[in-house]
Amino acid sequence: MKAGVVVSRQQLAQLLAVPERDRKSKVEAILKEPYCQLPSLEVRAGVAANRVAYPLAFDPQSWLVVLYEGDEYAGYEFRVQ
Repeated sequence: MKAGVVVSRQQLAQLLAVPERDRKSKVEAILKEPYCQLPSLEVRAGVAANRVAYPLAFDPQSWLVVLYEGDEYAGYEFRVQ
């Protein structure tokens, strides 16, 4: 876990402009290092998905969870604590 890691409104707006299946590196350039890595899961049959989480700077009770399949950005979701 990385202390002090948060996602700003500006970073979130940039992420929303990135299409799914774009390069993982493009998303990482926007969001930087994640706060933590979550356990991987299988969203599609036979495809392992990695998840990373970032707290939102403007809403400490909410987290952005980003999903990657290999080197592709596969989407995101919000989690409210």
